[in-house]
Amino acid sequence: HVSNLPYGRTFFHHPTNRYSDGRLVIDFVAESLNLPYLPPYLNRKANTSAGVNYAVAGSTAIRHAFFVKNNLTFAITPQSLQTQLSWFNKTMEGLKCKSVILTPVECEAVFRDALVWVGEIGANDYAYTLGSTALLNKGAKYMVVQGLPATGCLTLAMYLSSDSDRDDMGCVATVNNQSYIHNTDLQTNIQNLRRKYPNAVLVYADYWSAYRSVIQNAPKLGFHELYKVCCGSSGGPYNFDLSAACGSKASSSCRNPSQYVNWDGVHLTEAMYKALLNKGAKYMVVQGLPMTGCLTLAMYLSPESDRDDIGCVATVNNQSHIHNTILQNNIQTLRRKYPKAVIVYADYWNAYRSVIKNAPKLGFHELYKVCCGSSGGSYNFDLTATCGSKSASSCRNPSEYVNWDGVHLTEAILNKRVDEHGAATEGKEVNITIIPKTASALNASQKEKKIKCSIKADENTKFFCGITP
Repeated sequence: HVSNLPYGRTFFHHPTNRYSDGRLVIDFVAESLNLPYLPPYLNRKANTSAGVNYAVAGSTAIRHAFFVKNNLTFAITPQSLQTQLSWFNKTMEGLKCKSVILTPVECEAVFRDALVWVGEIGANDYAYTLGSTALLNKGAKYMVVQGLPATGCLTLAMYLSSDSDRDDMGCVATVNNQSYIHNTDLQTNIQNLRRKYPNAVLVYADYWSAYRSVIQNAPKLGFHELYKVCCGSSGGPYNFDLSAACGSKASSSCRNPSQYVNWDGVHLTEAMYKALLNKGAKYMVVQGLPMTGCLTLAMYLSPESDRDDIGCVATVNNQSHIHNTILQNNIQTLRRKYPKAVIVYADYWNAYRSVIKNAPKLGFHELYKVCCGSSGGSYNFDLTATCGSKSASSCRNPSEYVNWDGVHLTEAILNKRVDEHGAATEGKEVNITIIPKTASALNASQKEKKIKCSIKADENTKFFCGITP
């Protein structure tokens, strides 16, 4: 009945084959990213330049053949997770992306800025398929994996269970326990995938806790009917009848769906989907310092002897590196303190280093000279006549320059994506130049030298470098 009104009545004002009165979570995600709603894969005439939706309403994680074999084919959608993944692979084939190993350039072009959203799905099936072939092996970098909500609060579960099987939310305890265990397994699998694919950002969307929070704060959020469906029949405590579901001739819908959590007994209202997204994981990107020793101002003020392996100011780059190490340690602390928040460290230090090392390939021909400045010379920089002053002028092609005015960068480098990673995480060994003033563990009489060391911060936030053999 999903092709019949009242499905779609709230926002689209006509059925769209979405199992709700309006928009779904993925629609709100698209809106937040200023993207059009994702067209379904089977709409071959649609514009898929901004993305495509492979979801099939009612599809299962297990192959359809399993249900046929076990005589469980009642109203089961024939498409399964495997069907959706095969469609995904066909799209990748059309874009010449076979795998990140076989076709790295083509797959990088596909996934460079792509967000992959994995909806509710069976934990074991998800871990096997995702981990072995379909998504991460293609080169997916940013992925949100959606956990199950508190499915014991869905009207269908309430309708089929005994009144004695209730938890502290008033929902079906046994079903909610199953969802909770499912999500625990899913999070364990995600942790394993994070270790296997360290360059990918995998985010767990905690819909279970979000759903619980909505139920606990329902009146404040404008919800007055937590278990009764908006679209159904028969009245009664749930307004639900399996033989006369939403969309059938015998059904009708409520006047104000925004006050209801449940839409048709199995799916939620648009208002609830929006509330879940707002209650879910919070996202934060913390930007590390770039290699500030490569800025023209630092080069201009320092002696030529103070240089590192990429020709930048060693002492300043060391300070930036130490700053970033503390920052990452603090981020780790915040992640433990706020486990439901997603805090991503943007590693500008290593990204900058990668650009400098690969400058000609990336189109940069001037690494230290400013595009906008005066005086000419090695850096085209003068503190008394900086960019914007009457005596300053700018270069013809800023895209060939890294430095814009001596302190700030050009648009070209800020917009440049690089593939090389290697963030200095806690305890990771890195090659740096040690100067006694910035490494208290070294004898002050020791000369400046390049060594391999592990940077850490002690309890007093003083820095030391443990020299490794």
